Amino acid sequence: MEQVSKELRDKYIPTIGLEIHMEQNTKTKMFCSCKNDPDAKPNEHTCPVCLGHPGTLPVINKQACYNIVKLGLSLGCDISKVASFDRKNYFYPDLPKAYQITQLFEPFCLNGSLPICLSDDEVKLIELERIHQEEDTGKSLHTNVKTSTLLDYNRAGVPLMELVTKPVLHNGKDVKNFGETLQLLLRTLEISDANMEKGQMRIEVNLSIMEKNLANKGKLGTKVEVKNINSFRAAEKAVEYEINRQIIALENNEKIIQETRGWDDVNEKTVSQRTKEGSADYRYFPDPDLPEIHVHSTDDSLFDLDEIKATLPELPWELRKRLEEEYSLKGIKAVLFLNNKPLLNFFEKVVSELSALSDKPKEEVINISYNYITSTLPGILTKNNLTLEETDLPANHFATLLNYVLKDEISSNSAKKVIEIMMETKKDPEEIINENNLKQVVDMSAIESIVDIVLKNNTKAVEEYRQGKENSIQFLMGMVMKESKGTANPQIVIKMLKDKLS
Repeated sequence: MEQVSKELRDKYIPTIGLEIHMEQNTKTKMFCSCKNDPDAKPNEHTCPVCLGHPGTLPVINKQACYNIVKLGLSLGCDISKVASFDRKNYFYPDLPKAYQITQLFEPFCLNGSLPICLSDDEVKLIELERIHQEEDTGKSLHTNVKTSTLLDYNRAGVPLMELVTKPVLHNGKDVKNFGETLQLLLRTLEISDANMEKGQMRIEVNLSIMEKNLANKGKLGTKVEVKNINSFRAAEKAVEYEINRQIIALENNEKIIQETRGWDDVNEKTVSQRTKEGSADYRYFPDPDLPEIHVHSTDDSLFDLDEIKATLPELPWELRKRLEEEYSLKGIKAVLFLNNKPLLNFFEKVVSELSALSDKPKEEVINISYNYITSTLPGILTKNNLTLEETDLPANHFATLLNYVLKDEISSNSAKKVIEIMMETKKDPEEIINENNLKQVVDMSAIESIVDIVLKNNTKAVEEYRQGKENSIQFLMGMVMKESKGTANPQIVIKMLKDKLS
């Protein structure tokens, strides 16, 4: 499809709302005791309740309700005092009851917002409409034989949260950013693995466009829903493609129809699937088999909101702010720790230990800790097929080692060797440095005597350097390091060589 010009793009305002489904990682399903196991064999965990047999009665999973309230509180939602479940009627082969138990009239969570970072210094609040609880459907597996479809009901009845934003997004980049931030929050709260490849988090985009000169009339364009999005990058591409498609259609005087479109990841385009149903088509009504839930603020409430708030961990945007304030870590540096809690914990312990050992400025302590923990250490772990948790590497030992580096008592190459030996033997760094004679010579007179010998024995390299061949000093540097058996401080050596050669 041809790309619209920037001038034409600026003529229109895209309006985007998201519907995001998130599977919970509870032990059992939403309304029965079947195991919630995404890796089970097909149809291994089913029962008459989740298969929709006549006469069966659902029982509400309390942990699933706790999880959605926990999510709502972390996003500043209004938690309903009373919540109830409803039936949404439609037929799919992988929906065994021919209706889905969901929430329309009294959901658990209303309003709220999720902050996304537009840049290191700019945060935007994306307003939410609601978060409600429902059950997931099964899976349809289409075989190569066109006449057959296999049904796996393991997923049928799994607790599913649906988050609906207000139509306040306007581009694909923000949609991608929102999805990534929400995924990180779900994992931080430990209520969903939110793996998009496994379908544990699914994004649906509702998008319309309208001309800017009509914006003040308060009427949006025709809404189109885009499904089958399996990654955040695909969500960004789907939004940008659909904006482009609708602009071209309107410029050609074509009518945008309300429909559901799917994202074709191979050809990177949206394709029409069906006309969009309205809420009347679903014939919602309260589920007669499930009671109202008194969520909070009454004697028979299910939860104490203050107790749940007290259990909330440090949220991603709070952590991002603290990393900037305490360690001056922004952007990609902060994101690395946001997505790796064990690495963050190790970093903070090392910085604390090293600050107590070293008289260097805090900025130097943070920088060397960050560089070794995010660059040097991962390379060594990968080389040895290990994770940080498997090494059981003490933070105080790592800090002691970095203190040797800060004092120029060992080289960076020697530090790498010490880390490997520490992981293998659990010995402290001081013992390893002494056993392997790794401490650098920092005595000026001792280094100067070695430099003088090297210059005397390598007159050709000396002459070449003085004639402008800069690389010769690296050769002389190598000879000094060889003569000192690698113990001379490289910074002192290079400065002394330059001083003497000039």
